[in-house]
Amino acid sequence: TWLGYLSKVFSWGIDAEIIDIRNPCAKVERLRTTPLEQRYTREQCARLLGPGCDPMVATALLTGMRHGELRGLTWPCVRFDLNVLEIKRSFRSTPKSGKARTIPLHSELAPILRAWQAHCPPTKEELVFPVRAREGGYRLGNRQDASKVRSVLTAAGCPADHDHPWHAMRHTFATLLAESGASIDAVSRILGHSTGGHRVTFGYVHTSIAYLAGELEKLRLVPSKPADVLRIADYRPTA
Repeated sequence: TWLGYLSKVFSWGIDAEIIDIRNPCAKVERLRTTPLEQRYTREQCARLLGPGCDPMVATALLTGMRHGELRGLTWPCVRFDLNVLEIKRSFRSTPKSGKARTIPLHSELAPILRAWQAHCPPTKEELVFPVRAREGGYRLGNRQDASKVRSVLTAAGCPADHDHPWHAMRHTFATLLAESGASIDAVSRILGHSTGGHRVTFGYVHTSIAYLAGELEKLRLVPSKPADVLRIADYRPTA
């Protein structure tokens, strides 16, 4: 992580023509990390999306948005008229990629957000998912608010002990979208992986053995037996 920050500093210095060197971080080998594979099953998602579901959880599972992007989402960016979501912020800053992106609004998510809009506490910033403030009223959520979703997970009978529950939902979205037949390019664009491309996206897709078994069964090396040809005349009733 720190190497990434340091690389950005050198890149900025080079772009600003403060220094005239090649980025020294370009050839530094990154430490190998084991990506977390914590996620929720399709059955657990069905329970989370049941009647009276939490709208922020539903948005996470049906868009793959990051926790900060969910907190920074405002109602003007929920374009019901165009059936898209405009992701412009992560908390108060820009998204992790540094770029805004637009993703489709899932047909199952649209009615959930419409119903929530009628009950959403009003805020100056028109936040979609504000957090109740200690001093009264509502505020923009922060990273420390991430753990508040654990009670929702427990109520739905889902694992509430994942290290990063919102990130687990992002992994869940990527995995189930890929297993549903979406291309890796589509998954990558919706997740907003502008750097690292598909290599980063592959770290979010954790297909199950059952899914892999179904895909493997599509392989056929032995030619199938030719179909028998039935003559209609043989089955016509005789006088």
